[in-house]
Amino acid sequence: MDVDDAPRRAPYGRSLLVALGWYVTVITAVLVGQSGIPAALRTDCSVMFSCLTPQEG
Repeated sequence: MDVDDAPRRAPYGRSLLVALGWYVTVITAVLVGQSGIPAALRTDCSVMFSCLTPQEG
């Protein structure tokens, strides 16, 4: 007679590694996304008329 055994669960260590891998993937994606955002340009307001507001312009 063929008896179907209940499905076996994955070992705890392997499940932990998969979960850790997902966390590393998310953190890496966030860091890569943040590094792709360009920094805001710094304006030098020491020169006359270089930092005028739209009303002053």
